[in-house]
Amino acid sequence: MREKVLNILAICLCLSFILCCTRRPLDREYTGKALITVILDWSKAQIRPDGATILFFEENAAQPIVCLTHTDTVTVALYPGKYSLLAFNETYDDFDNIAFKDITDFNKMSAYTKEEGTRKSTEQIIHTNPDIIASAELIDYAITPDMVKKSGKVSMQPVRLTYQGKVKIHVKGLNNIGASGAYIKGFAESVALSSHRTSDNSSFQKITFTETVLNENSIKDGYIIGYFSCFGFKYGEGANSLTGYILDMRCILKDGNVFEQSFSINKNITINQTESGIEIDIDVASKEDPVIIPEISGDKGWDIDIGKWDDEEIIPIDF
Repeated sequence: MREKVLNILAICLCLSFILCCTRRPLDREYTGKALITVILDWSKAQIRPDGATILFFEENAAQPIVCLTHTDTVTVALYPGKYSLLAFNETYDDFDNIAFKDITDFNKMSAYTKEEGTRKSTEQIIHTNPDIIASAELIDYAITPDMVKKSGKVSMQPVRLTYQGKVKIHVKGLNNIGASGAYIKGFAESVALSSHRTSDNSSFQKITFTETVLNENSIKDGYIIGYFSCFGFKYGEGANSLTGYILDMRCILKDGNVFEQSFSINKNITINQTESGIEIDIDVASKEDPVIIPEISGDKGWDIDIGKWDDEEIIPIDF
């Protein structure tokens, strides 16, 4: 009986030691802090991300506190102070075509399009089409001393900063085209996550036309359609005050020859409001005044790689 009591006491002592070891670090971690729960609502952005990044910029701190979460609700422990919060979908490394700059500055932190290569004939840097990113901000959230050891709650509703665009070009002679694409210049190169303000600099993007639609009762006339994404117009611009927007169309014909035509598209751009933001439509030429593709001298087949754009071929560069 005595031996059984000693064994029970030994077990109790071990459990007590284990509990003390696990509780003390937690006690130290939360000492003097308030527990703040951040709830992310993605309904306005109409996305369901795999995770999110939340940055807590404490006033006068050199670096933000970074919180990565795989859920829409996360609780963090923060010392009393004044914080500005930024939240966006995914993590820094989850984006293929977006990078970030000024990540220690709440007001300046921006997402920008990565560089894909250069256009050989003009040495123009080609930017990628940005991934979908949505962000939300909260300015000067105060955690007071009386909130220590208590709980607070913050709700954030990110909005989309990336917009989808569609280019449609009316063409006479679709039957002569083997492959087609375009370069588009003018849309903003970056966007600030806190203010949603776009940059003054233009991106230069590549589009491949993926759809062909014939006019009714025609076997050769219709239009080609391509899709892209962007951060929207440059800062200070509106749909009625655009300058410098250019579309360079390039077709590889079935006989191997190349057809090119450049358009100023400042007045060809329209905006459609959607629940998640805006969609951009670019309608070039018209059914009555289409782009005329020259007749071909011989058919070499349709197995033309649009990525090999002759002297316009993309040249990889070091990032």
